[in-house]
Amino acid sequence: GVNKKVEAAIKNIKESKADREIVKKERENIKAVKSKAAKLVEPQAKDNGSYKRNEPFKVGDNVKIIDTETSGKLIEIDKDKAVILAGAIKVRSKLNRLEHAKVKEVDKQATVSYYSANNSLSGLRLDIRGRKPEEVQLEVIKYLDDAYQSSVQSVEILHGKGTGVLKQAVHDILDKHEAVKSFNFAKVEFGGEGITIVEIK
Repeated sequence: GVNKKVEAAIKNIKESKADREIVKKERENIKAVKSKAAKLVEPQAKDNGSYKRNEPFKVGDNVKIIDTETSGKLIEIDKDKAVILAGAIKVRSKLNRLEHAKVKEVDKQATVSYYSANNSLSGLRLDIRGRKPEEVQLEVIKYLDDAYQSSVQSVEILHGKGTGVLKQAVHDILDKHEAVKSFNFAKVEFGGEGITIVEIK
């Protein structure tokens, strides 16, 4: 195996009492063995384009729920279930629905923030037009959390009129979210039913 070759090379280095030529040659051997091994391992690691597919999950790993935009840090494992911290929200998922995520993907999700420079959301709106309801749920919840924490009076969610599915999904979240005082559609001249204005508690 690779390790045996590397060990043998190191042993030779030690036994040669640091004869420079041998040391140099053996170091090159180690390099060659390692890069050959890396080449053998590489294609498997890239299996289906997933990252570190076969590695077991452990608390602290960066993970992504397969086929969703949800990624974060794995903070709890209970048999076949997992809890992920995505931004400020805890998400429960089955362990077999997870894949390893690169830090960049997780950072991207964690830093999706809607604050302006003075850390206020006023006058800003969340635009989710043309997206699927299941894709935007977390984003809408986080947006409302952020609004509440920033002591903003009201925010706007731009979902478009479309088929009404997205609008309904947003309203379902607004109905249940504890930070929401009330919500109504914008006035017709400001976008009507394509925009929901949310009053924050």
